[in-house]
Amino acid sequence: MKTLATALLFAASAAAQAGPWAQCGGQGHTGATTCVSGHYCSVINAWYSQCLPGTAPGGPPPPPPTTPVPPPPPVTTASPPTTTPPTAPPPPVTPGTCPALPSGLGPANANLPNPFVFQNGAAVTTKADWACRQREISAQIQTYELGTLPGKPQSVTGSYSGNRLTINVSDQGRSISFAVTINKPSGTNVPAIIAYGAASIPVPAGVATITYNNDEVAQQQGGSSRGRGKFYDLSRPPAGSACWCIAEWQKQNGQNVQPALQIVGENVWLGPAFNTYTSNVRALPFDHHMLAGLVAPRALYVMENSDMEWLGWTATYGCMGAARKQWEALGALDNFGYSQVGGNSHCSFPAAKQGSELTAFINKFLLQSGGGTTSIFRTEKNHGSFNLNTWASWSVPTLT
Repeated sequence: MKTLATALLFAASAAAQAGPWAQCGGQGHTGATTCVSGHYCSVINAWYSQCLPGTAPGGPPPPPPTTPVPPPPPVTTASPPTTTPPTAPPPPVTPGTCPALPSGLGPANANLPNPFVFQNGAAVTTKADWACRQREISAQIQTYELGTLPGKPQSVTGSYSGNRLTINVSDQGRSISFAVTINKPSGTNVPAIIAYGAASIPVPAGVATITYNNDEVAQQQGGSSRGRGKFYDLSRPPAGSACWCIAEWQKQNGQNVQPALQIVGENVWLGPAFNTYTSNVRALPFDHHMLAGLVAPRALYVMENSDMEWLGWTATYGCMGAARKQWEALGALDNFGYSQVGGNSHCSFPAAKQGSELTAFINKFLLQSGGGTTSIFRTEKNHGSFNLNTWASWSVPTLT
């Protein structure tokens, strides 16, 4: 695995070139646009290109679109919905059953919503309850922010030739086909990392990579690309790492951070239903600490940049600090890692600071060889007056 020391040696002979895993292009990028020897500049999306090991497949990558990012919609204000509190204590959750999914937003939240309480007020006390709560959170995030995930298609088949796996999907008379590239070492039962566009982190020799062109399946080329891509050719469902509430607080305190109101005008990462709440994110019954918790207690390693104010350095730190409490409740802190370091541009991977952490997660959860520390929660940033215990003041249960 190449380190920053190696990158500095490269830079000594090619000062105008970007080092391994460094940013080399994208809208607004003013640094180097070529890479050191042995690496090529891969366009990940219109906003970010990265120096990856090897040579460019099929020639140089196309330049990012020159169409300017559309401006955010005008600021509007919205009053939080009024709700009537329950007049009686909520019923306990019956073991083996889940409460009905809520049909409304519920009460607004002053800080981060409590993941350990159902919207009907019942407490989450067991791991079975937690599975039900995850189901509820997932439904709400799909409804109010990300869009509804369609059901299982009628037919999925695949064929493998060379290093390409072609997937054929059919549903309700519509069909699509797309391919992924698989690079794997010899042997069987090899773990794999799925890469969106290209591998943007060092991948050890014993791990395969599955490179997936997400832009082919669902375009993300600005607001005008909504609804384009093979996913939408197959199914057109109804629409519906930082926490929105903390990002809004950062903005109110004068920091140059991207809040919900701005991001909906930049691209199509969020469903149209979310536009209703960009000026009133506290009305939502969830935030992104609960999005992360949808995979708990499985392993999650979050790498963040403490130097990029625009990426919401406090919003990501606070959000993942709150997310970590869900792994704590499940007795699985060894499965959660959050590392926020600086000294690198945008999304470039700082191998000298986070390489050993990434290796520890790969060794433990992919190669199952152990070694290294995976219970990680650290930052190089002074977050000033931000207090995680104020934003996530709820108690952490021990789920059995």
